[in-house]
Amino acid sequence: MTFKTIIFTFSLLICSSQNWAQNKTTPITLRDFAGTCNGSANNPYWDNTMGWIRHDLGWHSIEPVQGQWNEKKLEQWGEKNILANQKRGVTCLPILSYGTKWSTENEEWSYRYAGKTRTVIPQEDGTYLKRTTAHKADGNDEVISEKVSKHRKQFPLDESHIPDWQNYVRRVVTKFMAAPYNLKYFQIWNEAHPESGFYEGSLDNYMTNVHLPAAKVIHELGGKVVYGGWPCCGGLGEYVALLDKHNAWSSVDVHDVHYFPVSSYAYIYRKAQEHGVEHPFVWQTEFGFTTNPVSLINAYPRILDWALRKGFADKDQFKVFWFAISAPNDPKAYGYMHSLFTGDQLTGNGAALKTMGHLLDNQPIERYTDYSTSPKLIQTEIDERLSGIESFKAGNRIVMVVHLSANNTAKLFTDWQGDGDTIHLDHGSPTINITLPELNAKHITSAYRVDLEGQMVEILSSMQVAQSGITLKTPIRDAKGSKAHKWNNASDRPRVFFVRIDLKP
Repeated sequence: MTFKTIIFTFSLLICSSQNWAQNKTTPITLRDFAGTCNGSANNPYWDNTMGWIRHDLGWHSIEPVQGQWNEKKLEQWGEKNILANQKRGVTCLPILSYGTKWSTENEEWSYRYAGKTRTVIPQEDGTYLKRTTAHKADGNDEVISEKVSKHRKQFPLDESHIPDWQNYVRRVVTKFMAAPYNLKYFQIWNEAHPESGFYEGSLDNYMTNVHLPAAKVIHELGGKVVYGGWPCCGGLGEYVALLDKHNAWSSVDVHDVHYFPVSSYAYIYRKAQEHGVEHPFVWQTEFGFTTNPVSLINAYPRILDWALRKGFADKDQFKVFWFAISAPNDPKAYGYMHSLFTGDQLTGNGAALKTMGHLLDNQPIERYTDYSTSPKLIQTEIDERLSGIESFKAGNRIVMVVHLSANNTAKLFTDWQGDGDTIHLDHGSPTINITLPELNAKHITSAYRVDLEGQMVEILSSMQVAQSGITLKTPIRDAKGSKAHKWNNASDRPRVFFVRIDLKP
C-alpha cells in the first residue's frame, strides 16, 4: 500500500465518522438538556427524560426576622429539593428569591417605564398605595390607576439592606456548594422587570441592589450565576442593553430567558460572543405553559439540534425547562392543562415529552446528517413556524422529527425547497420519502412512524432498496381519531411526528 493510498483511506474513515455526527463534543443526553419547575423526587420523567429541577428558596422563610436564621427550614429545603432528587440523578437549581418584609423599601419610591411612572406610597395601616401616571403628548400627566396592595416580597430591596441580601446569598451558596449537596449553579431572583410583577422597581435598581451584589458573592465562593430569567415582556435587546449599561456581562455565567422562541438561543449566544464569551451558556428555565402539546415537540428538537451544531463545550451549556411539572385537576386552577401533569394524569404536553424521552432512551445524542427527504425539508430550521426536520443518533437508534407547516387555511403544505408542489395534510394518504444513502437492509432491525402520543406504525416493509442506500416511505397523517391527530389539527404550529429507525449493534 502506497503512502498516498494510506492517506486516502484514512481520509475516508474520517469522513465516514463525520457522517454519523457533526461537532462531536461533550456527550449529552436528553436528561442533561431538559428540566422542569416545582417537581418532586417522585417524578416518573427522571428516568429518561429530564435531569434538572428548579425551586424557589425564599429569603423570607430562611431569615423571617433580621439576624434570626431558620436553619431547620434550610435543612428541610435541602433534603427535600436537593438530596431527595439527587437519589434519582436529578440536579436542583435554587432560585435565590425574593425580598423580606423587613428588607424592602419602606419609604415612597417611583420608577418609570414605557411612558408611565409607577409610584408606591406606604400607608399608615401597613398597606401600599400604587399609583400609575401616564405621560401625555401635551406634556401633562394623567393618573390612570390607583390601587391598594399588601406588602410584596417583590418590592425593591432597600439599599441599606444590600449587606443582608448578600449574607443570605452567602449562607445559602456556602451550604449547598458543600457536600453532600455539591451544587454549582444558583439563580438570582426571577423575572425582574417593571412589566412582570416580579420586581416593582426599575431595572437599574435591580441590577445595582440585587443582581450585582449577589453575583459578586456567588463568584467569590466559586459558584456559577444563572441570570434570573429575563421575561418575555421585555425584548432581548433590552436585556443586552441592560448588561451593557451596567458592564455586567462578566457577572452572568448562564444567560436565562423565559418563554422566548427558539431563535432567542441564537441571538443571546451571538451577543455573548460579541462581548468576548467564547462558549456562552444559554438556558430557558421557564418554557411552554401552553395547552398545545405540538408546541413542545415543535421547539425542543429544534433547540437541541441548534445546540448540537454549536457544540456542547460543557454538558450544561444549553438547557430548557418546561413550566411547570403539574397543576391541580381543576379547570379553575392556575396552570390547568398547561403543565406536564394535571393531577396525576399526563397532559398532552406530558405525553409528547414522554414520547420524545422514550425514543431517545437516555442515550448520548449526536446529529445524524446522512439523509435526504422528498419533499425536501431544511435540516437547520430554527423558526418554529416553518417546516423542517431534525435527525439524531441515540445509541443504536436514529430518531427524526418532521415538522410540516400548512401554508393556507386549506391545510396545504408547499414544497418550497423543491418544485413548489403541494400536499394536502388532511386528505388522502400523503407520504414523505426519507432516503438514507449510507444504510442498507442489513443495518436496520425495525423502523416506525411514531406520533406525539407514542403510537407507532411500522414502515420497514415500505423500504425501497437501491445501490445508494434505502428509502423509507413514511405516512404524513396521524391515525384519524387519535389524540395526536386532534392535537396537530388544532395547533397553529407545524404538524409534527417522529421517525424511529433501529440499527443493528
